[in-house]
Parts: sequence; C-alpha cells; structure tokens
Amino acid sequence: MIKLVQLWEGYYNAPRAFTQLEYSILKKMRLIRFVSPFTESLRRIRKTSFVNKKAFERSLMKLFSTIKSKQVICISILNATPEYESILPGIINKIDEYNIVLRQLGEFVDINGAHAIGGVSSDHHHLNEIGHQHYFECLKNYFETLK
Repeated sequence: MIKLVQLWEGYYNAPRAFTQLEYSILKKMRLIRFVSPFTESLRRIRKTSFVNKKAFERSLMKLFSTIKSKQVICISILNATPEYESILPGIINKIDEYNIVLRQLGEFVDINGAHAIGGVSSDHHHLNEIGHQHYFECLKNYFETLK
C-alpha cells in the first residue's frame, strides 16, 4: 500500500518582509497597512523566511520518523518563473535551496518542466490544468520505475 502525504512548505520558505511573530503583532495592532507599502523593499533587505532551512529539514525529519513507511518520496517545489522572481525577489534561490534539502532526504521526484509546456497559471506560481497533468505524469513515471 502506498501512503501519500503532501507537505507544502513553499509558502513558508518564500522571502518575507517580516517574521511570523512580527507580522502577527503588526496585524493585531492594526499597523500592517502602514508598513505594507514598504514590504517589497523590506523583503530585499531582510531576506527572512517564515521557516529557515534547518527548521524545514528538522520538521521533515520529524514527519518522516512518524510515517510508518519504508520509503519516503519527496516531490520538488515547483521552480519560480523570472516573472514571479520580479514579484517576490529571492524566491528562485529559496526554492533551489529547499529543493536541495528535499533531494538529500529521500527519493526525489522532480516535477519541474511545467513552465516550458505552459503548465503555470497567469500568477506565475500555481499549476494550471496542463501543469497538473505534467505533475501526474512525473509521479506516474516514477512509480512505473518501481515495478
């Protein structure tokens, strides 16, 4: 039996202007609207993430230790487009760093290539129907190699 668990950390590794604590304080104090115009500059300067690489790796190791399975398969985080990099500077490098962690932790299925076939939506970040088909084909090809 194959158990599939999807852990989506992409949101947490993206370059951020504030830590989660800072953001929650600013939001509770209703100050977020005053600093929002500066978030792009702050992302470039601070280069902070909600989850650092070490915490990401530790959380995955903890998750893997709780899964009663002999094999864990890591699926890559979809690479960012240059257009998305212009919206969220630093995201390409962050995704590359986190994909290296995933690659080192177990079997690795690389789902990248969706951009080249028009498989990404107009927000330059999420898969569209073509991208989901590509994702399926990557997983199907991987599982066929296990036969």
